[in-house]
Amino acid sequence: MAGWFEQVDSDIFDAILSQQHGDVLEIGAYVGDSAIPIGRHVRPDESLVVCDLWEGVFSSPDIDPKDHMHYSGLTLDRFLQNWDAVYDWRPELVQGDSLTLDLTGREFRFAHIDGCHMYEYVSHDIRNVAGHVHPDGVIVLDDYRREHVPGVAAATWGAVSAGIIFPFLTSTNKLYATANPAAAGRWLSAMSRRVDDLGWNADTYSFPTYEVLMVRA
Repeated sequence: MAGWFEQVDSDIFDAILSQQHGDVLEIGAYVGDSAIPIGRHVRPDESLVVCDLWEGVFSSPDIDPKDHMHYSGLTLDRFLQNWDAVYDWRPELVQGDSLTLDLTGREFRFAHIDGCHMYEYVSHDIRNVAGHVHPDGVIVLDDYRREHVPGVAAATWGAVSAGIIFPFLTSTNKLYATANPAAAGRWLSAMSRRVDDLGWNADTYSFPTYEVLMVRA
């Protein structure tokens, strides 16, 4: 399957999702490379909400036409074809702009933000999701350190500085955080205990008021 979901993040997703109960959210699904592994952890009484533009990316005024080549063949039908090859149920699909994603009355145990990488979008998505996660819920941010999408880093660390999210783990591509510091501390401890079992190459980096587990492939 086409996509950019690294094995180490798949392992981290599994380790976190297997310890939780509740609904799950993904913003930016592409063709399902991360949504499909997430689906393994969604129980019959839970929902997986997936928001993406899919083919709408080609008409979006916020997507630079030179980036269209990265989305060649991207359609909702292609996502569903990949999904249906694995599951006999479907997630709750929202085809549209994440700036209009209405999460009123929803609460999620896990949210993966991998939609539009422009600063305005990432900043909005972080704030929107942070207001709708379980007290122990985990928020995952993609491409937080990629040089070609500086808006993601700016939005991510701006949200950290503002006390909107609290990181506890990073991989090469993704940052894992919570919406409150106590939960971040609990997840840091829980994931640190899994390092040896999963064979991760990991170190802990200490900031003045918190620590982050850095996992490398």
